[in-house]
Amino acid sequence: MPYEQKVVTSLDAFCHSVEAFWSVDATNESRKYSKKALSLFNDNFARYIENDDSTFEPMLECSMLAGKAINLARTTAPHAFSYKLHKLKGFHHGRAVAVSLAYIWKFMEESNKLNELMKETREITGFDADGFINFLSKLGLFDDLTMTKAQFDETIHGVNIQRLRNFPLKLTEEDIKNIYCSFIDVK
Repeated sequence: MPYEQKVVTSLDAFCHSVEAFWSVDATNESRKYSKKALSLFNDNFARYIENDDSTFEPMLECSMLAGKAINLARTTAPHAFSYKLHKLKGFHHGRAVAVSLAYIWKFMEESNKLNELMKETREITGFDADGFINFLSKLGLFDDLTMTKAQFDETIHGVNIQRLRNFPLKLTEEDIKNIYCSFIDVK
C-alpha cells in the first residue's frame, strides 16, 4: 500500500477511536475498543508507515476495533467538519478528519469545560492537542490549507449538524467559524 494511503487510513482509525471515546453516545464497550485501538496505533504506526510487516496485523486490528467503537458511539464534530475539506480541497478522508480533529481538540482543551475528558484523551492517545498538531505537521498534513472566501463560506455552512449532536460541547456558528479559522488561511 502506498505511504500516503497508509497514513490517511491509519489516521482515520485514530480519529474514529478518539471520536468514539468523546461521543455523548460512548459506552463502556465502545471506550474499551477505542482504548485498545489507540494502544495498537501508538505501538505500531511509526513502523507501519515504514513498511515493517510485523505491524500489518496489529494495524489491521486497530482499524477493526476503531470501526467497532465508532459503530457503537457514532462520529462527532471532526467528521462533521471534514466533509467539505474532502470535497473542496480534495483531501483524502483520513487527512480531512485528522486535521479537523486536531483543531477541534485544541478548542475543547481551551474551553476548560471538559477537563476530565481531555485528561483521559491525553492518557489514551499519548498526545495533547498541540502534540497531535505537531505530529500531523511532521507528516505534512497541513500543506495547502488555503481557501477562497467562497470556499470558506461553503465550508463553515456545510458542517454536518447531525454529527454535531454526538459531540460533548454545543458548538455555535461562531465556534465553528473560529475553529476553521484556526487552521484555514482564507485568501
